[in-house]
Amino acid sequence: MAAGYGHTLVLCTDGKIVAWGWNSNGQLGNGSTTSSSVPVAVVTTGTALENKTVIAVAAGDYCSIALCSDGTVATWGNNQFGQLGTGNKNQYITPIAVKTASTALSGKTVTKISAGYQHVLALCSDGTVVAWGENGLGQFGNNGTTASTSAVSCQTSGTALEGKTVTAIAAGDYHSLALCSDGTVAAWGHNGSGQLGAPFSVSRSLVPISLNQSGVLATKTVVKVEAGTTHSLLVCSDGSLAAVGDSSSGKLGVAPLSSYVTGTPITVATASTALAAKTVLKAVGGNGHTLALCSDGSVACWGENKRGQVGNRGLMMVASPVNVNASGPLAGKTIVFASVGTSIGIALCSDGTVATWGNYNPTSSPPGGSKVPVSVEGTGALAGKTVIAVAAGSQFFALCSDGTLTTWIGTLLPAVVNSGVLSGRTVVAMTVGNSHQLALCSDGTLAAWGQNGSGQLGNNATTTSNAPVAVVRTGVLSGKVVTGMACGYYHSIVVCDDGTVAVWGGNTTGALGDNSTTNSLVPIGIYTSGVLAGKFVTKVGAANTRTTVVCSDGTVANWGSPNLSKGPLTRSSSPIAVTSGVLSGLAVNGVACGTVHTTVWCANGTLAGWGDNYSGHLGTGNNVSTDDPVAAGQAALSAGERYIFAVSGANAQHTLAIVASPPAAPIVETLAATSINSTGATLRGIVHGHGENAIAAFDFGIDSSFGSSIGASPSTVGGSTGTPVSAVLTGLQSQTIYHFRVKGTNTSGTSRGGDLTFTTPSTDASLAALTASTAFSPAFAASTLAYSTSVGFSVNSLALTPTTTEPHATLQVQVGSGSFVSVSSGSSTGSLALETNGATVIRVKVIAEDGSTTKTYVITVAAKTAFQQWQLANFDAAQAGTGQTEDFDGDGLRNLMEFGFGTNPTAFTKAGPLSYTGNVITPGGITSEVIAGVPMAEFIRRSDYVEAGLTYKVEFSAKLLAWETINVAQTVLATDGTYEVVGMAYPKLADGSRSKFFRVTVSVTP
Repeated sequence: MAAGYGHTLVLCTDGKIVAWGWNSNGQLGNGSTTSSSVPVAVVTTGTALENKTVIAVAAGDYCSIALCSDGTVATWGNNQFGQLGTGNKNQYITPIAVKTASTALSGKTVTKISAGYQHVLALCSDGTVVAWGENGLGQFGNNGTTASTSAVSCQTSGTALEGKTVTAIAAGDYHSLALCSDGTVAAWGHNGSGQLGAPFSVSRSLVPISLNQSGVLATKTVVKVEAGTTHSLLVCSDGSLAAVGDSSSGKLGVAPLSSYVTGTPITVATASTALAAKTVLKAVGGNGHTLALCSDGSVACWGENKRGQVGNRGLMMVASPVNVNASGPLAGKTIVFASVGTSIGIALCSDGTVATWGNYNPTSSPPGGSKVPVSVEGTGALAGKTVIAVAAGSQFFALCSDGTLTTWIGTLLPAVVNSGVLSGRTVVAMTVGNSHQLALCSDGTLAAWGQNGSGQLGNNATTTSNAPVAVVRTGVLSGKVVTGMACGYYHSIVVCDDGTVAVWGGNTTGALGDNSTTNSLVPIGIYTSGVLAGKFVTKVGAANTRTTVVCSDGTVANWGSPNLSKGPLTRSSSPIAVTSGVLSGLAVNGVACGTVHTTVWCANGTLAGWGDNYSGHLGTGNNVSTDDPVAAGQAALSAGERYIFAVSGANAQHTLAIVASPPAAPIVETLAATSINSTGATLRGIVHGHGENAIAAFDFGIDSSFGSSIGASPSTVGGSTGTPVSAVLTGLQSQTIYHFRVKGTNTSGTSRGGDLTFTTPSTDASLAALTASTAFSPAFAASTLAYSTSVGFSVNSLALTPTTTEPHATLQVQVGSGSFVSVSSGSSTGSLALETNGATVIRVKVIAEDGSTTKTYVITVAAKTAFQQWQLANFDAAQAGTGQTEDFDGDGLRNLMEFGFGTNPTAFTKAGPLSYTGNVITPGGITSEVIAGVPMAEFIRRSDYVEAGLTYKVEFSAKLLAWETINVAQTVLATDGTYEVVGMAYPKLADGSRSKFFRVTVSVTP
């Protein structure tokens, strides 16, 4: 949004612009010069904005500027000083492009715009600044005073901008500001009030100069600049705010106003800083009636009704709650908030529509106001908007979701409140007093407007203001976050998130509660040494000349002058406790103050009030005023409904109350358990409190009767949505079925979810059986983990069949140093390769169902040597004389020789045929012959023994005196599969020698 002298621009999310207000110079851009009290569209077709997307708007006094996404700029309206930048001084009533050719904008892309009184600044993507329009006081910064109808460059060489890149700009009435990337600020133009941050002796500067960064700006980095008419604001990276320039009317937020005498920046109130904004709960009211919002969307009302403010089609006073007529615009609607003014009522529905009633005058022609709800016109300022809050005093207010604040009186169309300190800000909450208002903005600004004779605007002045002004945030509000606010007749009060309270305005009756009767033009603290000592205030209410607060412990205190005929408060300038009557022992949740009565609502649903009751203000069913709090009637409430909120107003003689239906039992849903192990599990569920807090827990046990319960986390859940809850169980039995269900309990009862089950896994990691293709020892037992066996030298594999005791357990087998491989219970592993001539370790690992408990069975497999196997075949186990070097049968052949040549080791044998069935030669022991003309030395041996590692050595001798080994290859001449005939060339026969001796020895044992 942007506001000019008498017109307003609004940029919509689709890039289009609407405008309203004065239009004598075509500043609305709608092709006419007719002013409009409702928004009108800026013309785009056939203009410089056709097919463009606008990303920013600015408003001069009588002209308008738009920045497009492609970096071009369009303007319209008054052009007396060339402020449209078109190269001429012609007035345009629709958008026209700013001239770029042969100007300082040639080849440039504009990224930001700012409009002063009669000049415009533009920041380009290269960090340079250009300007056009009026320049009589040097507002261009180009070292001249000549106006220009087209863009000229701001001077950088030899100025505070030399070597700098500008990141933000701001234009005041006659001065300009530039924020540089290094956090410094340059200023130029008029300095009559010190707005350039220079001494008053410097009346103006035609080129950029450095804004004085001593004092409060020392060591600080400026991140944002704003220019007022005759003052400048600088927001720093630490959240502090500095100001320089004209301090009249409290612009700089300091007291006394004359304290500012130089062009040096000073710290100002945090009202314009980046304070964390909260949505504030507020109390509002009418002149003499009460509304009650029910959970089904209906509204109950009671009190004064001369103007139809009760909304029940009648004009008679109603002393107890009745339903507001739900026909017309409220038919089928759900009301989410309601408020009342002097003689009016307003309701906000869940679909964002608004209805009002009251101020009925049957004598006017036609009759004014309405006895029943009527729709608020959704055109003009409310067109396309969603209302999120409403308030009413002498006029109506509506706060929209986009932060705009609108107001209207009677049947006039709503208009946006965006002047003064609210210009360009987003409002998040507001409250209405008798003749002044407060608004809280998203940036933390606290604004006030209206009558100010007693300082109720909090701006350190007593001048009434039609435009919002900033409440001073120094002193007690410095660094505070406002969470609640209220307005009385002549005073204002806010509560902060730290439980402290600030008040300001009229105090002749002690309404400020500071233990004095002195007015205050700025916020001050209340007296906390009495009944509020050590208390944390959470809610505040104010009306007429009194104030009431609610503390976090549910207690209530008030002060001031009630101006009532009855009530538990004589005039007091410091807080006193309210504990009598129906409030005795009850915890109070909130307060609403009317002109002559006070209403509080309690944690148990009681609505209590005290004070004057001549028009049924207290909702008791009579008009008897009371000193002590009494309970409001429940005639309009259904069975079980209760009061949960109330509002009234500084000039109201009635109360609004929101009513909740009796809460239903929670909605619950049991979800599957997770993280299940042998001794524990995580239970899960969803609990919906049905409008109130619910206690969450789980039932569990080994059957459907459960028998045990455990609290959930979180233990208490809110009632607005379903909340996931869980609980961790420990100490459970393994391999056991457990039942469980979620349950939620609120004041209406307990709901239980469906019965689900889970089974804790087994920890049994035992084998029920283990068999192998070769017998092992000892005999298998589930508790025995180590086994051994041996296999023949020719056996190279082994098969196992493991079977688990518990069917959900899994198996893995590892051979030697290899990897574990999964196998199936009860099935053979298949052949497992073994080491030869050594031991092979086979591990069978059982993994229990729980996934963590394991047991490993180890089988050591030893392979027998060929000689060991021969021993077992020919001798009794461990029989004497069966070693390799021994001769068991005494025939002169050692057992190893008997083994190597296959002779009988238990019978005397000198020579004899070996067992050989081949057909190459006649079987014999060691012999020789000529085969195919080649003399051969021949012998017979076991072929498998050779493979097992037995080595046969052949030696030759001529005279039996010496033996020699001839390097001649041994050739297999024939084999029958078990035995083989081996021949070697016999060299002594070949050389004619008569000697022909050879021998064969087994020289290496396997």
